[in-house]
Amino acid sequence: MNRFTRSHDDRGQILVIVAGSLLVIVALVGLVIDGGFAWGQQRTTQNAADAAAEAGALQLAENVAGVSPARTDANVSSAVNASGQANGIGNPSACYTNAAGQPITSAGVSTGNPSSCNGAAIVGIVGTIPPNAAGVRSVGSKTFNTFLMRAVGVGQLTTTATATARAGYKVDTCSASSGCFILPVTVPVTTVTCDGSNNPVPANPPTPYVTGQLYVLPLCKNGPGNVGWIDWTPTAGGSS
Repeated sequence: MNRFTRSHDDRGQILVIVAGSLLVIVALVGLVIDGGFAWGQQRTTQNAADAAAEAGALQLAENVAGVSPARTDANVSSAVNASGQANGIGNPSACYTNAAGQPITSAGVSTGNPSSCNGAAIVGIVGTIPPNAAGVRSVGSKTFNTFLMRAVGVGQLTTTATATARAGYKVDTCSASSGCFILPVTVPVTTVTCDGSNNPVPANPPTPYVTGQLYVLPLCKNGPGNVGWIDWTPTAGGSS
């Protein structure tokens, strides 16, 4: 009688151990699968934040170029939100920055907090583009369901990304001997506008650029993959 009871208890203990082991295995496999998927979603979120910031900065660039009528805070907000919605991050939170990429207040003064929009002029809320505004900082996030980690109580994950895009004239110079480099930029001489489907429309006949003439190059598409950046080390003239 006692042997039977101990044998029954042993089987119960084995079932508990097996169930616990399976749960650990599922959690580890879920970490690999869902972690890899989250990494891909992070890249997608970063691309979307990049596109949203550039869409807002493009509105500021058009003001620099003297486009009429002048772009307003509402135009910047609409461009940022449209880009965010098109790329799966909804309406990103965004604020204005100066030429150095530092968030600024409605008076155009740096908030002193380069890593956050706290205290800065918020796009779509401030009402008027602040003086000295030369860029847009966007923060986007994306929430998605997990595949296996929900078995251990993690049903959703969220990725967040921040991007800053600036527009304006290059007014200072830095020699190669000081650690700076010349960056050749190639742009199509035939692209002057976009059609209603976000495709570039070439000029006909093609017209070469004229030295001293100001040109506004349209960014026809703001989707992921259409935004690029170059990151220099501090010794090469960058700040990060």
